[in-house]
Amino acid sequence: MTTRPRKKRSKAKKASQKKSFVKAAAKKKSVKRPSKTRGAKSARPVTKRANASTAPSKHLKRAARRRFALLGVSGRRPKSVAQRGPARGRVTARPRVGKQAAAAPRVPGVAIKAPLRPRYTEILTPAALRFLAELHRGFEAARQRILAARAEPLNPEEGQLALPDPTDTATIITSLGSDPQIELADFGNPNAAKWSSRIEAQINLKDRWSRKMKPRADSPDQSAVSNAPSGLIVRPRGWHLLEEQLPIDGAPISGALFDFGLYIFHNAMAQIAAGPGPRLHLPKAETPEEIELWNDVFAFAQERLGLPAGTIRASSSMDGLLEGNSA
Repeated sequence: MTTRPRKKRSKAKKASQKKSFVKAAAKKKSVKRPSKTRGAKSARPVTKRANASTAPSKHLKRAARRRFALLGVSGRRPKSVAQRGPARGRVTARPRVGKQAAAAPRVPGVAIKAPLRPRYTEILTPAALRFLAELHRGFEAARQRILAARAEPLNPEEGQLALPDPTDTATIITSLGSDPQIELADFGNPNAAKWSSRIEAQINLKDRWSRKMKPRADSPDQSAVSNAPSGLIVRPRGWHLLEEQLPIDGAPISGALFDFGLYIFHNAMAQIAAGPGPRLHLPKAETPEEIELWNDVFAFAQERLGLPAGTIRASSSMDGLLEGNSA
């Protein structure tokens, strides 16, 4: 039997077969078979990430451009600030706000040196201060002439600053004489030596004529004022006393004009509506010129405030009843 001679393989063919064999072996190694352990879950095949060097597709570039356009130029999202709702269960102490002092009214030429309490501006109104300024500018020169004509001039501070400071500011309104229905609001009383006493007395008088203050039946000699319309008489201070707390044009106003001016300005109309009109008791006068000066002051106040002539009446130790008559 004859045997065929074997054909020799070419070197190129052998090399190609060897390469295919190596590829098949490498493919078998890359595929991991799941383990055969009982109860264990099979691991998910790990997908390979795309290399960073690979270029993104066109639709990814287009989506990124849209996203940057919506977010802004930088492409960063704005930081979200957490908004806190109302605090629950958390109590914080509020800062205490003190009561502000009453602001002094501004009137040209008029200054207030004393502190103002809450209701003081009800009396020291701009209109009332302008009225006081008119009284001071119209009658200060005549007052100075009267004081210079006195044989023995009195100390301007006599009977006021040397008095003890009282604690009760309402006792300047007292019964007059034996008639308990007639009461006197005496601003020359020692209890009116303080600025606060005088202003609070003016507040009480204004409340009385506006029916805000009721009389006290248990203590008729205190701040109570009788219901009788003509049962109240006001006594201002003398010409020689000054109101140092209220300078006008740099000089203190007369205490007499200060007491009279505030009372008449705030209460004259109400007192006329309730009865015969304002009644005053003038301090002791030494000369007829002092009474004549009071008459001029009454006439000026009646004309300035629109009151009928003869509305303001006063009594003094020299001239029984004094009526303000306009010239």
